[in-house]
Amino acid sequence: TETIKDLSKASGRICVICTCSSTQDCTSMARLLLGLAGGGFWCCVEELGHISSAALSIMAQHLSPLYIAKAASIQASAWSTAGTAHVQGTPVTVRAAFNVFATIGSCFDGSALPENFRSLFRPFTLTEVDHDLIAEVVLASAGFLCASEIAPKIIKVFRMASVMVSWMSYASALRNLRSVVAFTQLHA
Repeated sequence: TETIKDLSKASGRICVICTCSSTQDCTSMARLLLGLAGGGFWCCVEELGHISSAALSIMAQHLSPLYIAKAASIQASAWSTAGTAHVQGTPVTVRAAFNVFATIGSCFDGSALPENFRSLFRPFTLTEVDHDLIAEVVLASAGFLCASEIAPKIIKVFRMASVMVSWMSYASALRNLRSVVAFTQLHA
């Protein structure tokens, strides 16, 4: 999810994060997809393990015509134009920039996803994050001359903090690193 958010920010796209729950129904998801497709926004659907297989299959039936309309507008070599699709009987003009990303946790078995849903996405796996390298790049891009020496030390501090503070995750540790770097730049 953090990677998708950073990619959307870097490419100037609005990205809506949708955290799934067992109470989510197909009608609300269809309305969300219609709005996102019409606006040309990105959507990151996370925690797919909380949605039933039947609901995911219906979601795939909603996504399929949206992707077909998007492909038609891209094939026309006109990124500013849009194709038209119908979802649950509602017509929508699909902007070419529209896209949906789906993330699943490491504890969820991806084979439990319906085949029509899996066919709409390209799978890839992030195995292990190199925190030291990310910290070094962030520090170096901020102008720190000793970034390779500072990075392992600051990551060690955040690892110790994550042990002491249960809510701190990988994503919040990197956001905190960016906050620390911004603070030091202001007061340097």
